[in-house]
Amino acid sequence: MYPIYFLFLAFITTVIHLIISKQKRTFVYITQTLLMYLLFFCVGLQGIFAWFGHTFMGNKLAQELGWPTGNPFQFEVGMANLGEGIAGVMTLFWKKRAWLMIGIFYLIFIYGAAYGHIIQLQKGNTSPYNSGVFLYIGDIAIPTLILILLIIYYLKVVRGEK
Repeated sequence: MYPIYFLFLAFITTVIHLIISKQKRTFVYITQTLLMYLLFFCVGLQGIFAWFGHTFMGNKLAQELGWPTGNPFQFEVGMANLGEGIAGVMTLFWKKRAWLMIGIFYLIFIYGAAYGHIIQLQKGNTSPYNSGVFLYIGDIAIPTLILILLIIYYLKVVRGEK
């Protein structure tokens, strides 16, 4: 369920930001603001949340994923999540090309996770963290939204820089 919570926080924060901001609400400004908060919440905070789970609650999380417990891969995935999380949180301070780099890392990592979850689903692993909300919202819908916004952002903002 937590991918939905982070997505909700990104949308709510974007709306609040746009209401409070005195800047003209152009398509580019709205896109940039939504992208910033998606990267902050859905990549940054969600990455840190996943790091905590994989690193400190690895066996419980492995069971929720339908994977064997006691496997050192949990720590390795946790460290990847931590790097993703810190980079995502930093998007509030970085702009332009840094967002693209963070987004590309995130998309490769999460689409790769989605592929793994789909393979496991085909093999009968319907564990809660391997399917449902985590797969369709967390591993497919949110990254696809970020991908679309990154493309728009790149075409409208980054390529337009002098």
